[in-house]
Amino acid sequence: MNDQISQGAKANLSGQTLEKDTASILSALGIDFETQVIFEDCYNNSRSKMDFYIPKLDCAIECKRQNVSGTADQKLPFVVENLKKFPSVRGLIVLDGSHYQNRKGIHDYLNSIKSSTLDWCFAHHLGEWLIEQTNIRKTS
Repeated sequence: MNDQISQGAKANLSGQTLEKDTASILSALGIDFETQVIFEDCYNNSRSKMDFYIPKLDCAIECKRQNVSGTADQKLPFVVENLKKFPSVRGLIVLDGSHYQNRKGIHDYLNSIKSSTLDWCFAHHLGEWLIEQTNIRKTS
């Protein structure tokens, strides 16, 4: 029956898995968060949703998973613009999947826009990233 699932449906399920994994990491670290927070995106759509918001860090998080080549790369600038538009001080893109792991051009692009208010990491480094951010906040 899984063979009959469309590529789009498979992508949605994969993305939901990453969101569940992210929520599990946040919960395990005792970090309070909100999910699917409605905001107005860069196209003025007032019903857009940000995957996560962490009030303590004033940080929005968008998760993206891609295991096969496709147009997912082209969506990253849209994600970046929406993180800038979201009403928080900081934004984080969490990437997962072999496609993102193997695309040096994506890493170069994201490193070029990385700043004190916008960052990115792979899902397997999210726990470390969060610990580092919460420790910085506790000691500053």
